[in-house]
Amino acid sequence: MLAALFILVAVTLMVVVGIMFGKRAAPTGTGTPEAESTKVNPFESMTYSDDNTPKKAKDETDPEEVARILDSIEFESKLNSWEAAQDLRGQAKAKMAEFQALREEGDAAWHDAAREAKDLYEEAVQKATVYFNELKDAVGADAYPTQRVEKLLVTWRRDLIGLQKTVGR
Repeated sequence: MLAALFILVAVTLMVVVGIMFGKRAAPTGTGTPEAESTKVNPFESMTYSDDNTPKKAKDETDPEEVARILDSIEFESKLNSWEAAQDLRGQAKAKMAEFQALREEGDAAWHDAAREAKDLYEEAVQKATVYFNELKDAVGADAYPTQRVEKLLVTWRRDLIGLQKTVGR
């Protein structure tokens, strides 16, 4: 048993000594010049701007900015549709606040207020969609005003979906 232990320690020492001498014999060069010249910079084609202005969150929409942009476009009849949609959305938001307060109080009348809010939101989304389609046809789908209205409509539709889930379709 003692002999087996001695052989195991001797083999282990030989391996350790071999590794140490192998490290000393390794070349100390930093590498071949060809390897250094073929390195590729993955960020070479990227351009950076020094503009450090903070970006808005995706869901942030500024209704005044959208209204200002939309007022600059000549759609008299469709603009009235857009203004009506904004008014209806304002009424729907007020009804939403009302039904949420009634719900917190435990009043069963919140169901009626929620249904009214849903109906107002549906009408607002329909009117806004008409305006959005006219705007898209007039200035193009990639135009900034069209994208802003589309973003606003996405927010409105999220509210409407929440109401539909709360009240039922």
